[in-house]
Amino acid sequence: MSWFKRIFGISLVPPERAIVVYVRCDKCQHPVSVRIDRYNDLAVEYNEREIEIGYVVHKSIMDSTCFRIMQATLTFDTQRNEQTRTISGGTFIDEATYRALHPTT
Repeated sequence: MSWFKRIFGISLVPPERAIVVYVRCDKCQHPVSVRIDRYNDLAVEYNEREIEIGYVVHKSIMDSTCFRIMQATLTFDTQRNEQTRTISGGTFIDEATYRALHPTT
């Protein structure tokens, strides 16, 4: 999709709709970025009385070095604001750390 942005100067997903999650593989330490669309990637969560209580996304993330799968789960409230995040096989990092580890992007 980066070619689309370079040609037309626009992104397909408005920035307020997207969340970028940065992770680092626990095995090879390779950084990976993943984009999550708040309106297309989230699944509705219900309580036992079938009342909507929020949203969840389960993301399988693979780096391009050792090809291990990292499993991330993010939960959101009913207004699609992030509440919690967990990951196995990797570690969440911030954008600055990602840029320092992956300077070509």
